[in-house]
Amino acid sequence: MSGPRLAPQEGGQVGARRTCAYPTTPIPQNGGVDEEYVEAVLAIAERVPRARATTYSAIAEAVRQRLGRGGPRQVGSVMARHGDLVCWWRVVNASGRLPDRLMDEAHQRHLAEGTPLTISGAVHLREAFWEPEG
Repeated sequence: MSGPRLAPQEGGQVGARRTCAYPTTPIPQNGGVDEEYVEAVLAIAERVPRARATTYSAIAEAVRQRLGRGGPRQVGSVMARHGDLVCWWRVVNASGRLPDRLMDEAHQRHLAEGTPLTISGAVHLREAFWEPEG
């Protein structure tokens, strides 16, 4: 594997989660994932073929088989911070959608690639789903 693909992070403060029963726990700025996890997610995301899509959950399962940790939220965190390094529009939620702020651009990219879409503009996962391997 080549060197790290991590983009430098700007701004942003480390937040804190507060609960009634537990002391304040800092939330890591990187979304609670390390470089190994980021690299594993991006390696899978960059293999998704044109006109196909996979889900945060499918990538999480493939990474979990390899590293023994993580879930869909961690994959989403990686994609939010580093997804611009890969074809991010090919990684969607279980409904075939991305956050609203990304849907217009993603829709244009899906159309250009010939990705099967539903009437609502979401990826038609029954037709377009790509199963990643760990």
